[in-house]
Amino acid sequence: TDLILQAALPAILEVLIFNNNKGTAIEIVKHVALPEQSEGQQLRSAFIAVTEKHLAFNTNQYFQFANSLAKVIPNVMPKLLPGIRKQVVEVERMRGVGYDNTLRQGLERLEALLK
Repeated sequence: TDLILQAALPAILEVLIFNNNKGTAIEIVKHVALPEQSEGQQLRSAFIAVTEKHLAFNTNQYFQFANSLAKVIPNVMPKLLPGIRKQVVEVERMRGVGYDNTLRQGLERLEALLK
């Protein structure tokens, strides 16, 4: 089960970013995110991998995805914020800017949603 989840979770999260038919993917994420599930760490790892892959080039879609997850798994998303913040700084560094307004606004909206 662990190996299957490790391979499948990034693709499931990408369905949430890019596909309009999200129902099944949301149900899988809800199940995997349950506190008593050992797969929670795999979800966090998959989320960070998807963040690293898509934040820079699909910023608006990425934050729509993250905001959707904040509503579905509000107990897990605060634990993911440090990784998102780190990646925002990394993307700004790669772009050669100290502050990217689109990235920061998306992050601020997500943080406000989680308060």
